[in-house]
Amino acid sequence: MQIIKPEYTNDATLLASNVAENDYPLYNPLTTYAINTTLIYIEENVHWVIRSLVSGNIGNIPTGLKTDPNWSKLSETNRWKMFDLKTTSQTYNNDSIDVTIVGTSQIDSLALLSIEGARLVIVGKDQFGTPIYNVDQSLISTDGIYDPYTYFFSPLVKITDIVFRDLPPFALASYQVIISSVGAIVKCGTMLIGKLTDAGDTHYGMKIGITDYSIKSADEFGDFVITERSYSKNMTLAATEQNTQIDSLINFLNSIRATPVVWLGAAQYTSSFIYGFYKDYGVIVEYATESLLNLEIEGLS
Repeated sequence: MQIIKPEYTNDATLLASNVAENDYPLYNPLTTYAINTTLIYIEENVHWVIRSLVSGNIGNIPTGLKTDPNWSKLSETNRWKMFDLKTTSQTYNNDSIDVTIVGTSQIDSLALLSIEGARLVIVGKDQFGTPIYNVDQSLISTDGIYDPYTYFFSPLVKITDIVFRDLPPFALASYQVIISSVGAIVKCGTMLIGKLTDAGDTHYGMKIGITDYSIKSADEFGDFVITERSYSKNMTLAATEQNTQIDSLINFLNSIRATPVVWLGAAQYTSSFIYGFYKDYGVIVEYATESLLNLEIEGLS
């Protein structure tokens, strides 16, 4: 099992994006807005889609709080959805999403979750502009393709979650990420860079699932009304860690108790890549040289 502690992207570290930030008209504190008017509100490190809750709404600066009587924050703007604390809210754009971000410390991993596209290109450069990393690959999965018949007749399956754990650990390195699909709408739920931590060897028996927030209700005739909503992944696993590493691992887990991170249950199963928190953990010092770590992980919706 491995854990990526992310560096959160903000105005200073997002160097470029081809996704326009024009979802709705821009908020102006001198304009009077009617109830249910939808706008975008932008200031330093704030990029929100907001909706007016009252008539005659003028001069009331949005706070983003649920208790704000004048404005409701609906989401991040389209450009910034791929950097928010959700995986089911996706940034989308025609043909491609092309962004460049810079790390402020020695990062070594990059995660892309809930993506929809046909091709992925990553170009890394050090702070002096010298190329240090390059990826150019298809986002079409080859799982289950083992002969000519399966190649031609199996359903097309696309890669939706992918993690790169081999970035050169250069401080102030920048990474241009291009997800493309010509003539289609490209989407990205989460993009982040961060530092990788090894948390032991995952045992067989790892359990992966989801919590679905959709509503399914039946009337008196047995007819169902289904309202589709977001969902979040969850995972339960056990891992073995060397006793010489237990104290540092416990300290690390304690430090991220309120920090969303990317959990990699097992590298060969992308379904075990979850962006979220641990709900609970426990360590059993079971042997003289090895201990058992039990983790229950809840993903962001």
